[in-house]
Amino acid sequence: MAAGWKTVRVFISSTFRDMHRERDHLVRVVFPELKERCRTKHVQLVDVDLRWGVTQADAEHGKALDICLDEIDSCRPYFLGILGHRYGFVPEGHRHSIAAQEIYHGVLHGSVPKQVVDLRKILADQLEGQTLSSEQKDYLVRCYRWDADKRKYLLQEDVAPEDADIIRSVFERYSTYQKDRSFFFFRSEALSRQIAGTETSDFFEQNQDDQDKVESLKKEIEDAWLPHFEYSDLETFGRLVLDTLWKRIELEAEQTPIEERDWLGQEAEL
Repeated sequence: MAAGWKTVRVFISSTFRDMHRERDHLVRVVFPELKERCRTKHVQLVDVDLRWGVTQADAEHGKALDICLDEIDSCRPYFLGILGHRYGFVPEGHRHSIAAQEIYHGVLHGSVPKQVVDLRKILADQLEGQTLSSEQKDYLVRCYRWDADKRKYLLQEDVAPEDADIIRSVFERYSTYQKDRSFFFFRSEALSRQIAGTETSDFFEQNQDDQDKVESLKKEIEDAWLPHFEYSDLETFGRLVLDTLWKRIELEAEQTPIEERDWLGQEAEL
């Protein structure tokens, strides 16, 4: 990539079976236009849609969630969540669906990350030029352990509340872990019923417990004061995504010094 360019990666999160139309609309209509606009600001936009990134073998071997979480980390802080009326697939041994865990990991519980792909960069004071104290580094080393199989650092399950507070204070310093570039789009019930036709089981949860989980997740997003929009047709959805992402990316591009853009562009090539 030429000097002066920055790469922005946007993770698209949703349940799969009921959201093909929205995802197709993003890929075919919204992102091509958004990428053209981004080029005028020397920004390369990469949209991450894991419909093509998770194989059947990955799903059968329980690797789908790890792949999703790793991609969310690679896209921080940009996260685009789409919610309809399905809670989605809950992997064996888990309390929450993959879609819900994506949202918890990427946004709602992001101030104390459950995993860090490369803790060494933080410990070496190389992330965003932030310098940590020896005490803060000690907390990170003690609370995160390298998992050789998953090839990332995982937060220990027995972390004390006071230790978690220290960790939270560390990650809140980094813009890449902020929530200001996370956006959510809620499909109206009327549109879900229109698209579903007679295939309601693909678009609506069939038991009350899962229905309540969907509504509870939406309420958590609203209570966290995260940007969220309801839409009742695909054209409105596309326009909302385009305008919301472009406004934020344009603002960020204009505020980023040229020398930092140069460094970010070189970093993206490594």
